[in-house]
Amino acid sequence: MSSLAVDLNKAFGPYTEQARVLATRRRLVLWIGGISSGKTQTGAMWAVVKALAQPGIDGIVCGRTEKKDALGLLWKRIKGLLTDLADQTGINWIKKWDGQANILTLLNGSTIAFRGFRNPDALLGPEYAWAWIDELSAAGETLDPLYVFDLIHGRLRGHGDNKQLLVTMTARGLDPIARKFQDAAIRRDPLYYTVKATSYANPYVNRIDLDAMRSSMSARRVKQEIYCILLKPHTAVWPEFDSRLGQHCIDVKRAVFRTWQHVAGIDWGATRGNVCLEIRIHPHTKQWVVVDELIPRVADYADGKMNRQRFRAAIKKWWSHPDRGYPAYAVADRAIVSENTWLRSLCAKHSPSTSVHTLVSRDEQRRHNGVEMLRDALDPSESRPRLLFALSLERAAIGETPGIVPSMINLAWATDRLGRPLDWVPDTQVWRDATDALRMAYVGCRLVRSLHHTLPRFIGIGGLESGDD
Repeated sequence: MSSLAVDLNKAFGPYTEQARVLATRRRLVLWIGGISSGKTQTGAMWAVVKALAQPGIDGIVCGRTEKKDALGLLWKRIKGLLTDLADQTGINWIKKWDGQANILTLLNGSTIAFRGFRNPDALLGPEYAWAWIDELSAAGETLDPLYVFDLIHGRLRGHGDNKQLLVTMTARGLDPIARKFQDAAIRRDPLYYTVKATSYANPYVNRIDLDAMRSSMSARRVKQEIYCILLKPHTAVWPEFDSRLGQHCIDVKRAVFRTWQHVAGIDWGATRGNVCLEIRIHPHTKQWVVVDELIPRVADYADGKMNRQRFRAAIKKWWSHPDRGYPAYAVADRAIVSENTWLRSLCAKHSPSTSVHTLVSRDEQRRHNGVEMLRDALDPSESRPRLLFALSLERAAIGETPGIVPSMINLAWATDRLGRPLDWVPDTQVWRDATDALRMAYVGCRLVRSLHHTLPRFIGIGGLESGDD
């Protein structure tokens, strides 16, 4: 059979959000659904539509495991749809099932392979016209979800038009896949398309049951699991940070802020992790805006260690640019004395007005104090955020040292054996470097009244200690 003489959309009766998934021709599609939103049904409908729309094409359906998920859940849901379709049309659309290879052949010659992504090596080799991955966020338990995503995306080289990859998932926080699509939406990437469906979007769900379930859940769970609001995990250092345009990220032009006060935050990495941030202070609102970052990449390292001469040269060149200039204040990590000595010498020679600081007191050095001060700036109780980020900053974690935006998103507290967050950050986290540069700049300038509308406070034992005592 070379063509399909039935309207699949009409046959399956998708509701509005499901119909959007079936209709889009974007290459990369993400479905995020609340409890009972019909996530699996959406993926199964999409897979059947893809397989029957074009004869003789190959597709793949991936669950976490091949036996339990791909065959135990996804295959059964697809088989059920094909059975319903047979009842409507009088045609048995299933031509052959190969139980050895776990491949379904349809009447029009198209095939659907069922695989588990927990064993990614099994996904190598064949090429496909389309792919559906269910609950890819669960890959994070054993392997990188982005690796699985890229691996399967790379297999979309088979025969057929309109090659597409669909990912269906429940809201599990701002995981790597959700962030990938969110960032794509911000930069208006035409390849990506996201559909969110709350639990209440599904017209076939029992509202009374949903209401009863919601009433027994915490506010956080309701936001995430009912209304599909992507929340950060409870271990996030800055759960307040929102990388969307208009929240904590703004579209700024250099011509606007080049006259604003310039503060630099510098983290000297012992081996890697060297970061220098350009921060601008609004002259009236005193909002801090991280506008640019200098981060060495792999080419700047030699024998696994940073070539310090290269980083020194990079900073000197960076600050010598007429659109940037030397900062009014430079706050650096005190741990590497030689670099701070060089920094003071550089500023004394080229910009005597630059004030160079390091964190001195115990309160200044305490990470938790800096974290709380940044938290206050991100989400003040009575005013707009006092800490913002340029939209032009790198949003992906590129190279050995990620930039400030992905680091703000991903920095997490250590956890105990039960998964409960502790009040410290592991030294091994790559997300520390850029955030340390920002934290040190903010803390180091806390007593400079021209840089802060109100003085941030330290959290002391037994209460709050004023920053201007």
